[in-house]
Amino acid sequence: MVFAHLQVSQSVRLQGACRVWGQPVALEGLRLDDGELLVIIAPPHEENLIADYALRWGIETLYGIFKT
Repeated sequence: MVFAHLQVSQSVRLQGACRVWGQPVALEGLRLDDGELLVIIAPPHEENLIADYALRWGIETLYGIFKT
């Protein structure tokens, strides 16, 4: 519900204290091109959640190419 208003390619990072299972976290959502919602949860000191995740995803999918 928090990110339901997002349009395609639009993202928002929640401000203030966010907690998951009692731990402080940063929380950011992005509406993908197919309409799905991507939600990133990371340590609160992280700055560029979506950009960092995109880099990581690129690396993870690259390794998938080499699996036999």
